[in-house]
Amino acid sequence: IRDTGVAVDREEFFPGLSCVAAPVFDDGGAAVAGISLTVPTYRFEATEAELLRLIARTARRVSQRLGHEGASRAATTASTVSNRKVLPS
Repeated sequence: IRDTGVAVDREEFFPGLSCVAAPVFDDGGAAVAGISLTVPTYRFEATEAELLRLIARTARRVSQRLGHEGASRAATTASTVSNRKVLPS
């Protein structure tokens, strides 16, 4: 999350489901909430870049409303995550 602003789960917890999440920060920079979306993997794979962008943008907007000024990083790096492959552990 620190590198990209979003977390991605590609069937790591449950086969057939994928998730994307982004933290919400307050005016002091503390993570106070998170926004996430869980979808069937077949839908996630078809729209991953868009979902990452939307979750990052939504988290950034909520953070800004809470007074956080450094909330732009998640939106600019979310598209980078969609190109990375996560290997099973």
